[in-house]
Amino acid sequence: MRSMTSAEAKTFSGLSVTNYLSIKSQLKCQCEPYDSVFTYARWTAQGYQVQRGEKGIKIATMIPITRERADGEVVTSSRPWTAVVFCKCQVKGK
Repeated sequence: MRSMTSAEAKTFSGLSVTNYLSIKSQLKCQCEPYDSVFTYARWTAQGYQVQRGEKGIKIATMIPITRERADGEVVTSSRPWTAVVFCKCQVKGK
């Protein structure tokens, strides 16, 4: 699996109003979801490191699953996934 670029780390294919509101209600700072709140992998891709001991916010999301059936047809579906996000106040670097 290749690494995500800094530009890709700031791009989202689907925005969730539910997750936005959930994250916003749990933040104790002025950080904005989808602007300064990202997963560990997205922070790393941007050159930041989550500080030791920081606790993230869990959100529910769907991830795509692609598989090939016995007849050779490629089928794409999705399944639930729990992601953990951190705000800019919890990272250091750059």
